[in-house]
Amino acid sequence: DLTLNCLCTADAGTLTADANPVCLDAGSADISATENAAPVVPAGYSVLYVLTSNPGLIIEQVAATPDFTVTEGGDYIIHTLVYNPATLDLSGVVLGTTSALDVLPLITQGGGSICANLDAAGAPITVEAPDAGTLTADASPVCLDAGSADISATENAAPVVPAGYSVLYVLTSNPGLIIEQVAATPDFTVTEGGDYIIHTLVYNPATLDLSVVVLGTTSALDVLPSIVQGGGSICANLDAAGAP
Repeated sequence: DLTLNCLCTADAGTLTADANPVCLDAGSADISATENAAPVVPAGYSVLYVLTSNPGLIIEQVAATPDFTVTEGGDYIIHTLVYNPATLDLSGVVLGTTSALDVLPLITQGGGSICANLDAAGAPITVEAPDAGTLTADASPVCLDAGSADISATENAAPVVPAGYSVLYVLTSNPGLIIEQVAATPDFTVTEGGDYIIHTLVYNPATLDLSVVVLGTTSALDVLPSIVQGGGSICANLDAAGAP
């Protein structure tokens, strides 16, 4: 084994993620990496980029370049594999099932007899996928009684809240989707007749600063362009339709 390792000059080099974390947008996210240290590719050898997911380092995709599109949130790693197609048979790899840990013991790096090299650490990338879900109004219309009315909504589809994210319920009024109130639950008391919508917002307080919101003045349409859903760069999700 020591002799084999000494003779095997294949080296996968290293990769650095182009962006991390990345936000799922309209159901997909493009993730990529750039060479930090170039691979060493002996004559007859090839370079393959491997996308794995944690836990388990499950092989999800392979490609000729370190660029992938994923459709689910999670923790991913882009690896470089330098191998000889004549000696390392990858036809047995089942995407979504086979683990990189099943391949590693076959190659010299993992104690096997086949000369190849895998950048095991790779370029880790977390894909965050906040989803506000949907709400249904508990009652509509509602009548003002003695100057006030309690309005509320119930989850129809539960929100998806990644680690570090929070849920906030936002009450807007039409016209203009003016933000009137925010709360930890979808329950509000209003003192004027009108058309209201209760929205769910899933956001990371560390990246989306809501201190600039002025209740009764700021519109949800002012906030939407700053998040990925509205074409911005901040990962968050708002149930724009909400519960009218």
